[in-house]
Amino acid sequence: RMDKSQAIGLLTRGATRKEKRRVEHRESLASPSKLPAVPSTSGDEDWAHFRRLLRISVKGGDIPKPITSFNWLDSIGMQKDAVNSIKEGIEKSEYKEPTAVQMQAIPVMEKGRDCIVGAPTGSGKTAAFGIPALLRVRKKMAWKSCRTTKGPAILILSPTRELSSQTSSYLCRFNQGSSIKIVSLTAVSDSRLLSDELLESDIVVAPPLRLSKLVESSTSSGDTCSYFSEVELVIVDEADKLFGLGFQEQVDILLAALPPKVQKAVFSATIPETVQSLCSSIMSDPISIFVGERGGASTTVDQELKYCGSEQGKLVELRKMLLSGLHTPAVLFVQSKDRAIQLFKEIGYDKYKVDVFHSDLSQADRENTLRRLRIGEIWMVIATDVLARGVDVKGIRLVINYDFPQSTTSYVHRIGRTGRAGQHGSAITFFSDEDVPLLRSIANIMHQSGCKVPQWILSLKKAPRAELTRLSSRPPKRRRISTSVSSKKRSSNKANVI
Repeated sequence: RMDKSQAIGLLTRGATRKEKRRVEHRESLASPSKLPAVPSTSGDEDWAHFRRLLRISVKGGDIPKPITSFNWLDSIGMQKDAVNSIKEGIEKSEYKEPTAVQMQAIPVMEKGRDCIVGAPTGSGKTAAFGIPALLRVRKKMAWKSCRTTKGPAILILSPTRELSSQTSSYLCRFNQGSSIKIVSLTAVSDSRLLSDELLESDIVVAPPLRLSKLVESSTSSGDTCSYFSEVELVIVDEADKLFGLGFQEQVDILLAALPPKVQKAVFSATIPETVQSLCSSIMSDPISIFVGERGGASTTVDQELKYCGSEQGKLVELRKMLLSGLHTPAVLFVQSKDRAIQLFKEIGYDKYKVDVFHSDLSQADRENTLRRLRIGEIWMVIATDVLARGVDVKGIRLVINYDFPQSTTSYVHRIGRTGRAGQHGSAITFFSDEDVPLLRSIANIMHQSGCKVPQWILSLKKAPRAELTRLSSRPPKRRRISTSVSSKKRSSNKANVI
């Protein structure tokens, strides 16, 4: 096998086409950290070749070349202390060199271009938009020796409070020693306090609902909303969720309140063509960037299907796995909060260290559950899809889809809780007879990411699009998660539930 230096050498010396194909074939099997870097003197053909090695596909005009090192920051004409501050934050993070999505998205955003970015879960998307956001504020501060205007320069929209809080904390790692004020608007506060936080901030991270209500309240009297008059860049994280039902109206209200020439960037692990078309319609000459198989699962997750026959069979299979020993910490996904509570009771009575995570819990309770999982107080979390989007808990080794995901999008985001930042993880998906209509579409995602899938499943008849759409919004009715355990036994064990 060629090592990294040999691969780089071939590209540097202007290798023959046959030799380059050999590098591409071998390096495509390697982890991203082992892929060769392309020298800055390479021509367009070599850059195209480099993108193929990293499975980066781009579309648009005048696309900046990918960066191959964070030393690129030294070449963008910023003050040395500002660059060093950001580089110090990067050095303290898990990134020693840019990931594939960071290589292409960072220079595109730094040039002020609108972009649509799709990359697998755990591939470094937060840093891919976070670093350009901090650079943008740093440049604005350099232009103005003192702050003469009020209001944020950067607006980052996230679908949940947990993801907003996580993104804000993540950006603070790259912002050490800086006067940039990053605010996460997740806690409930009155309108006056909220407006004060907005006007004093440089970067705001928030779910769209609270901000859209603020816009509506400030414009109800006929006045224009001044809170966002200084916004230069808006970033929509988990774009397919935020441009979907339930969020799109809120996002539209916010976008309408922003300056007309604001730069826009959208990110997600799954961006359907319908969402991409919608985003393109509100952007100016956007660049699309996709890493890996579009809408595909992460290749760092070993995926497996388990046939359980029935609801009773799923519980039996789970207990067998628990007795034989699971790789923990783990996340078990179910389709509703009622089923999360039911499964929690079943496992809790068996004295396993487990907790639940769903939308009816307060933010404090949900954050406490994640904290306990991180420090090892609990081994497993039973969760609804509210935990599937963006929330990053380091070290998750296993995801179990106890209830079959309602769509390929849900599947990709669920299993993306493991195998993050280049680490390997496992995902096991239970299925029963009633899950057959969706089975083939999930199996295709697994097959595309290199996992073994029985041929008979791949040969199943494709479900009609109308049926897949219906199932994505209406989960099947399932029997209650329960076993025949006497009430006496339940009472005696109730005190042991963790």
